[in-house]
Amino acid sequence: MIHGFDYLTQDDRETMLRGIVDGEVYGGPYHLELDWVDKCNARCFFCNSENLHNGKSILWPRAEEILGEAIDNGLRSIRLAGGGEPTLHPHLPDLFRFLAARGVALDQLTTNGTQFTPRVLDSMADLSIGSISVSLNYPTRETYEQGMGLPAKFFDRAVEMTRQVAELKKRNPNFKRLVIQFFVYKPTIELIPEMYRLGRELGADLIPFKDLYGIDPELQLDESDVPRIVELYREVAREDADNGIAHFHISKWGLDTAIADMHRELQAEGVPAPAAPGRPASFANKFCYIAWHSMTITGTQAVYPCCWLFIQPSVGPVDNLMDKSLLEVWRGGAMREVRQELRRFMLLREQSSYGNRRLKRTTPSCHTHNECPLTHSMCDESFYEEADRRLEKVRRSLSVSALKVMDRVGSRVEDLIRS
Repeated sequence: MIHGFDYLTQDDRETMLRGIVDGEVYGGPYHLELDWVDKCNARCFFCNSENLHNGKSILWPRAEEILGEAIDNGLRSIRLAGGGEPTLHPHLPDLFRFLAARGVALDQLTTNGTQFTPRVLDSMADLSIGSISVSLNYPTRETYEQGMGLPAKFFDRAVEMTRQVAELKKRNPNFKRLVIQFFVYKPTIELIPEMYRLGRELGADLIPFKDLYGIDPELQLDESDVPRIVELYREVAREDADNGIAHFHISKWGLDTAIADMHRELQAEGVPAPAAPGRPASFANKFCYIAWHSMTITGTQAVYPCCWLFIQPSVGPVDNLMDKSLLEVWRGGAMREVRQELRRFMLLREQSSYGNRRLKRTTPSCHTHNECPLTHSMCDESFYEEADRRLEKVRRSLSVSALKVMDRVGSRVEDLIRS
């Protein structure tokens, strides 16, 4: 799961469920994505948030004030990621010590790994850490320099600092997982085994292989690459048999099926298959509950419902903390509209063009099963099932029946007008 859901108490979950059913919010936020630095020291050619690099950061006194208010209202965890490199903030050690002292977990930190100084690592000694994900992305100095837009010496720096993070994990029993990520696209296909070996050497608990989107079509993977990728990943799977830490996260061109077939072939040879990924087979009840649980805050103190909407160029912030308290935003009209739009999809179970054209705070991907990359693993199965069970009573109400009729009639009328 993501977004700190594991840190919720049973009372927190019950409060969220009651709010979802009633269309209100009674607690929280229980989690914050704090994207407090809108700048980066890398110049990755594939960056999907470059347009957000405005050089702004939330000053530490204000960050402390925001977090203090959230903690007083039930905050359990935060995530550091987003529009820039979060470890560039000069008060990062102050943040980590503050979280540890107040009993708030660092659920996830996504970083390029170049800023883990001894001072930063020391401040994490007593911190509860769910996951640190290092976007190393490349296994050699040359490919790193080309892809990350940093001098090759930064590759050496990131490798050494990632090694130090692995040592921290040995000393901190509340540090659960170190993730080291790599990219697979045409220039790096032949480096797949080298990626795995580097990640394993550095002490990774998980090594995800991911695709790159939105890049030059000549660099993107295509169907012709599938046989070679499977051949090389077979080598990784054999080496990984005793660990199960390598995970291939590319499904296009039938790669997921081809990789699964390859694992079955290896099983016949006595090589154990990796654990199945957490993605559920059915999305029928996988609605988005993020606005009852969390929100994203940027370096300008702009507020978004989640990190997915944060990086969509067509979507603006729903509010801003510059002249408001955290609770004023969390319980305010803009976030209420977000919840109304999400709940409408939960009640109707489908979204029409009529409904999509009336969205103010979310996007059609928020209202289409399996379009959002977060929904499938945002909650555990029991929460999805219980929320859906309770919503079923609401779906049988006259108000929802009227909403369905309005949706059908509205869609028909608009179709007639356009024709």
